[in-house]
Amino acid sequence: MGKMELTEQVDMSLPMYWDRLDTPLPDRQYQDTLNAADKSLKQKEKGHWNNLPKEEKLALYPPYPHTLDDKWQAMQVKKMLDM
Repeated sequence: MGKMELTEQVDMSLPMYWDRLDTPLPDRQYQDTLNAADKSLKQKEKGHWNNLPKEEKLALYPPYPHTLDDKWQAMQVKKMLDM
C-alpha cells in the first residue's frame, strides 16, 4: 500500500475568511493573533479618534493604494485614449 497523507483539519465552527469584493467586511478578523502593541492599538481604536495621533490612525487603516487616486486614474485614462 502507498503512503497516506493527512489533511489539515479546519475548525468549521469559526467563520471562514477570504477577500471578496461582494463581502467587503467579513465576520472574521484578518489576523487571528495580535501582539501586545496591536492589542493596545485596538483598545485605543474603540475610544474617540481625535485622541489618536496620525501615526496610530495610519497603523489601524493604512493609506489606500495609489491606483485609487484621481490623478493616477486620469493619467491611465489618457494613456488608454492615446493608445
